[in-house]
Amino acid sequence: MAYTFNTQLKSVASNFAKLTGVKITRDKIESDIEVNPYYPSLLSLSDTFSKFNIRNNAYKIQTDEFEQFDIATPFVAFVKFPETGEDFIVVTKLTESTVNYIYRGQKEESISMGAFLNRDYSNGTPKVFYKEVVWIAEPDEQSGDAEYKTALKKEQAGQSKKTILAAALLFLVALFVSFNVNGNVPLVPFLSVAMLKIVGLSVAAVLLMYEIDKNNAFVKQICSLSKKTNCEAVLSSKSAKIAGISWAEIGFFYFGATTIGLLMPNLSFEAKVGWVAVVNALAVPYIFYSIYFQWKVVKQWCPLCLAIQLILGLELIWSLAVYWRDPIALNVELPTLLVILFSVMLPVAGWYLLQPKLKQMNDHDLYMNAYKRLQYHPEVFKHLLRLENKAPEGWEDIGINLGNPDGKHVVIKVCNPFCGPCHKTHPVLKELLRVNPDVRLKIIYINRKDEADIANKTIGHLLTIAKNNPSEIQQAMNDWYTNESRDYEAFAAKHPLTIDTRLQSEEIVKMSSWCDRALVTHTPTFFVNGYRLPENYNISELKNLL
Repeated sequence: MAYTFNTQLKSVASNFAKLTGVKITRDKIESDIEVNPYYPSLLSLSDTFSKFNIRNNAYKIQTDEFEQFDIATPFVAFVKFPETGEDFIVVTKLTESTVNYIYRGQKEESISMGAFLNRDYSNGTPKVFYKEVVWIAEPDEQSGDAEYKTALKKEQAGQSKKTILAAALLFLVALFVSFNVNGNVPLVPFLSVAMLKIVGLSVAAVLLMYEIDKNNAFVKQICSLSKKTNCEAVLSSKSAKIAGISWAEIGFFYFGATTIGLLMPNLSFEAKVGWVAVVNALAVPYIFYSIYFQWKVVKQWCPLCLAIQLILGLELIWSLAVYWRDPIALNVELPTLLVILFSVMLPVAGWYLLQPKLKQMNDHDLYMNAYKRLQYHPEVFKHLLRLENKAPEGWEDIGINLGNPDGKHVVIKVCNPFCGPCHKTHPVLKELLRVNPDVRLKIIYINRKDEADIANKTIGHLLTIAKNNPSEIQQAMNDWYTNESRDYEAFAAKHPLTIDTRLQSEEIVKMSSWCDRALVTHTPTFFVNGYRLPENYNISELKNLL
């Protein structure tokens, strides 16, 4: 089963990385920590940062000893929020009297040292207090994501798309507003109600977002302002629906329909204003019902719901000033009724068409992260490995060794020097060796063509370097696998030999024989700790497993 977690650990991790200047994008650090099998524990935080070559450790420091230690900031502290429970914060500054920290978002907050250490109740119960565990990390020049530039471009592209989409929506709204602004339209009444409608539609859309994704950090931040605010308690109650339709949906339909109708340029303002006022009058009783329901029944407040009530109240004031003080008959001509029907049907049909897709997208992320946490669990990986074919004996005596020769984990890569996918996996394995000093990498080449074949020449060249100049083999491998043209002559000129590479023919035959016994049918093929890597694992995932 997939669970959502009431924690800001992802935000804490990304804020800590940003404060320490580590080259990891927010998307990367948050996605990696969420798929850690121990998420959302302190171990998941430690594991994730370790994979980016960041030394870190957790310490238990008693409350009465906390002030005796000179702890460098920023660091992560385990704390308790009386209103929401236990979680983590990033402590950004310590003085004798205050503690500055970041919890939700990127806004820095402050609390007195006495309150933080749960000994000063002069201002009531502390909003957060220390739970005797701190986590400290020490990044250096080698720390960070090896593919940071690529990840940063991807993140910036995503942000650019959101900006373009927002700009396009604003342009469309401005365009429709301009269509309605002419000499016959009272400017202030039109713009004021249009602004109320657009703000109301935005709040209603956020409420729908919460119904789709109750773990959305932005909405949770709004809905968790205090122990008296709880959107979930209000929106999930039985009284929050009518005939299976939620109040959030009704609010979206209301604001969507009235916004579209108001902005339609083919009707006069006089034809619209009466309908806007009448529909608002029908919605007014909901203001009192919703406030009473939150106040007396649920005894919790939904800030977004209250925002809707406020907007409805402001609309009522507008209606009293613009329409009800001198009402005119409603326009019931066919063109007007058709516009009203279109305005109602568009948000209703649009929502019910999009809702399943949005729900599916959210569930996909939720269940995919849960699957990854299960897949990356060490015991699950070990069990699945043992179900695969075992690597035949003899691999220790052939091929090329890289990494730690005494490493606890052994990764065998079977490849061909001219295999495209093999080239793509080289930087992945190079990064694995960089971040995990306990990995031994064995490269075994397979090529069943004759001795004069260019692939055999390349294999022989690499084997000769490995045997006679082992300190140079890593650089030679890097040069070959970054050589996009795969030009052997250029490679040989860069790494000249005085020994005939044909002396490695017997070694090449041994490797091919081993590959036959290992039932290798394609390259690259990987073995991990003596077993073939299961098909549902990718070589890039080994950094999460070893």
